Amino acid sequence: MTAVGFVVTLLLFELLCWVAFNHTPLRNASMRSYFWYGSSYESKLRQLVATPNPAPNSILFAGWINEAALADKPADVDVTVYGSSFAGNLGKAMRELRPDLKLRFVGGPGAPLNHAYGFYELDRSKRKTRTAVIGVASEDVAQVLTMNIGSVNADAPMPYFFPRYELVDGRIERTGTPLINSPDELARAFRDDPALWARQLDVMARHDDAFQRPLFAASALDHSLIARFVRRGLAKRHADNYVAQAYGSRGFKKDSHIIQVFEAVLQRMVDDLRAEGVKPVVVLFSTRDYANHLDVLLRRTLEAKGVPVVSSFDLCPSTDRTHYIPDGHFTPQCDLKAAQATLAVLDQDGGPTR
Repeated sequence: MTAVGFVVTLLLFELLCWVAFNHTPLRNASMRSYFWYGSSYESKLRQLVATPNPAPNSILFAGWINEAALADKPADVDVTVYGSSFAGNLGKAMRELRPDLKLRFVGGPGAPLNHAYGFYELDRSKRKTRTAVIGVASEDVAQVLTMNIGSVNADAPMPYFFPRYELVDGRIERTGTPLINSPDELARAFRDDPALWARQLDVMARHDDAFQRPLFAASALDHSLIARFVRRGLAKRHADNYVAQAYGSRGFKKDSHIIQVFEAVLQRMVDDLRAEGVKPVVVLFSTRDYANHLDVLLRRTLEAKGVPVVSSFDLCPSTDRTHYIPDGHFTPQCDLKAAQATLAVLDQDGGPTR
């Protein structure tokens, strides 16, 4: 009887919540959004794709690695900036300080280093640039073995996919390539070609180290408030456990396979830029809760190899919360400081302009 009573109580709770969140003023309450966060990542993507008349700056269109994303960018520039939104904000601040600088940004919101390198592989045959800024954010380091941000960060949908790289006989090689590479292809997979979506999930199951199908793929559990509540807790624990493989209280774990691949991808990108005659500059963004551990991981090694490094920790230490706006990005003042420091590096050896 106890078990039956428990089940009946859960069913009544489901029913009451359904009524409250669909037929009362609570349908617009923040609590409803909290339960929504526990939906599968696929259901969030489907809702995003189904949004009528999305704005041009919608997240739906950001970060996709394809030629259309490069079509409206200038082909002959002084500086190309690669990376996540931290790097994008840096590029905007550089333009503000030096309006005559020919600069282009290639990247995506929240994008990890394998996304930056994947975009670079496509981009390098499309443009001429004298210098390249590689933006690296500490909060994105661990995602280098993933193919979609949702494999680790499940709350907000970031629809774009990116390649997976692996160390093979001591050399970085691409081992996983996404099948869906544009908003139109994603919409087609959801609307007309479910087999394509199934194959994309299979690619991630093989090549994305953080992918967990029960958390990512849609299921009947998406219709249960209780199940969504439980899933959100499981997703948070999964993210913490995955990141802990690469990062702990003492900093990044250099013996971790994640960190070894991350360092190898960064070095490969630096080497490739140098091989095409482009000067690489690495900008380290120390994000909240990561102290100066990104500097400890990378700075000495990069500088020993002659790679100029700009560190946000030198300018706006991550230990001071006033250096960030509520969404976790740096304040405009900190972006300007980083831009000034980056331009100072670029001005060496005759400056970035031709």
